[in-house]
Amino acid sequence: MTDKILYPQNIENLFLKLEYIVKNEQNPEKIQNIENWIIWFKKNDFVFEYKLKENEYLSYYNNDNTKALQVWKHNECVDNIVFNILSNTCNEFNYDETIIIF
Repeated sequence: MTDKILYPQNIENLFLKLEYIVKNEQNPEKIQNIENWIIWFKKNDFVFEYKLKENEYLSYYNNDNTKALQVWKHNECVDNIVFNILSNTCNEFNYDETIIIF
């Protein structure tokens, strides 16, 4: 997997990463989790407008009923979440530019 897909800078590359994970995943729960997130994201018809900064990339989040499109920062030792771009709930990773969809 290339860095372009491993650290996706746009929605298209995030979907390529998710497609790769689903294709190679053995755990049916993880596959279902990703598929549920994709359905949720597409249902919201969201247009991505945030310009990522250096070492930032997109990631998905889906745990229980909490879903989000997130921005993460890639560092040498560990990657950290920066904030949610789109979310269906309020949480500590939301900030002024987060769009919350209930």
